[in-house]
Amino acid sequence: VYTDDAATKLIGGVHRCCFNCRMTNTTVWRRSPLTPGKSVRILCGLFERTHMHACP
Repeated sequence: VYTDDAATKLIGGVHRCCFNCRMTNTTVWRRSPLTPGKSVRILCGLFERTHMHACP
């Protein structure tokens, strides 16, 4: 099971996925500055913070 909710505890087979690009493998996760409560990969989060919109 994959979730993009930042508040979900990752136990029992629950894994994180990026709210923006849906990728599941990254070393660092961030909370999305544009969509509160969602988690994004570090690259998507930095793009959102810099450009104030989601990655294309």
